[in-house]
Amino acid sequence: MRPTPFFLPVPLPHTTPSPLLLLPLLLTLTLLPTPSQAHGYLSHPPARAAGPATSLACGKPITDAIQRDNTSHIEGLPELALAADSGFDASACNLWLCRGIQFADNNNIQVWRAGQTVGVKVKITIPHDGSANVSIVDAARNEVVGDMLVFWEAGYANEREFFAGSLPVNNTEFNITLPDVGARCGRAGDCVLQWWWYGKGARQTYESCVDFVMVPAGDKAGLDTRAEGQFGWRRWVGLLPWRRTRADEERPRKAFSSRLDR
Repeated sequence: MRPTPFFLPVPLPHTTPSPLLLLPLLLTLTLLPTPSQAHGYLSHPPARAAGPATSLACGKPITDAIQRDNTSHIEGLPELALAADSGFDASACNLWLCRGIQFADNNNIQVWRAGQTVGVKVKITIPHDGSANVSIVDAARNEVVGDMLVFWEAGYANEREFFAGSLPVNNTEFNITLPDVGARCGRAGDCVLQWWWYGKGARQTYESCVDFVMVPAGDKAGLDTRAEGQFGWRRWVGLLPWRRTRADEERPRKAFSSRLDR
């Protein structure tokens, strides 16, 4: 009688692989950026940060999203206003100016002079090749005052350069020279220094705003040498134009710096 043949089991092609073999793939997927992760923001000078005034104007969902991710792109915010109880006021929020972050939340107002050189630093964590600029913007009209101070027509935050470690230094650290915009930016809240970046592939817009006032070139009043001209708005709260009246419009621009002399 012939013995029964004995066969060793052979793994089939569809056999589930060992978890150890999947580990490199899982790590790669974990490191890939997701839509909720950071992208970029202006880190110096201090930019506006969302607070109670932003929540009042834009609603809690949008404010919470900005506070969770300070680099959230504008295009991702309007959908958060769709909830019936969002509290979103499109006119008061004005998402396309500083992402809706309100002036009233800012306690880092800069005091600058015409011709002054200001160092700017940008933090980019996820690149999107596109265009960018830094400009002075009239906050009431949401329009650029004069010419853009720095401008990248294309190639800003290029992905290949970023991941190769060869991103040009001037994408994230550079100097600007301030023009004389005292006639339009002599009062806190009139103007912002705005960093603007549009990733053409992602179709996403990023903005950061720095509030400032411009004083005459020889006026040293109110300057805090410890922080590049920064002063606390609480000390000068009476100067902030929460509700502008005709009397405010007719008041000489020199009034701001003369009050600082007190």
